[in-house]
Amino acid sequence: MSCPNCLANDSYKKVHRDGSVVEICEYCNSIKEDTNTIIELIVTPENNFQNKIEDENDLPKIVIYLAIVIFVVEMILIVHWSQ
Repeated sequence: MSCPNCLANDSYKKVHRDGSVVEICEYCNSIKEDTNTIIELIVTPENNFQNKIEDENDLPKIVIYLAIVIFVVEMILIVHWSQ
């Protein structure tokens, strides 16, 4: 395949970048994304179980943060309306 910028023949090389595969021209550094590449995701039972544990541990943290935010907003409203 020739580069549309510099018209060099077979000048693209494949590079893995940010989880995708892109092709870069060796001469002018123009970038072409390779849309034919399929990235496989392997899920093992250990990974799936670990993700569930992490998700369940986030719920109490979210509830505590929301309670703090509601408390602060309530205090601001009380101070504002008491004046």
